[in-house]
Amino acid sequence: MLYLARADEPAHHRGRVLRLERSVFAPEALARTAPDATAFRVRYIAQLRSLWRRDPGAFLRVVDQATGAHDLTLVDGWGDAPHAPRKILATALKQIARTQRDAARRGPRRSPGCRPAPGSR
Repeated sequence: MLYLARADEPAHHRGRVLRLERSVFAPEALARTAPDATAFRVRYIAQLRSLWRRDPGAFLRVVDQATGAHDLTLVDGWGDAPHAPRKILATALKQIARTQRDAARRGPRRSPGCRPAPGSR
């Protein structure tokens, strides 16, 4: 299960704790110097997309840590701001997990024009 908590709320931390400021998911300087919340959100999402292209495994490892019988709390020092990095990252992780779950339900993809092997249906 994935939980979110502020850094100053240790009573709300469950299972493993991922402190964003100490991880590859820490907002880069460009995002941190954004003039407002909207600009921060846009820049941070762009940073996460870039990281996904370079290293999807970083996200998949976090998803694995927050599934099954495991608990994981994303923690940052941004207080209750609606654009807190933990909230943005949690949304991205949930989308990744949903995509993986949906792909698993559909089964392996076949390329267009490929016919199923005889007797496989």
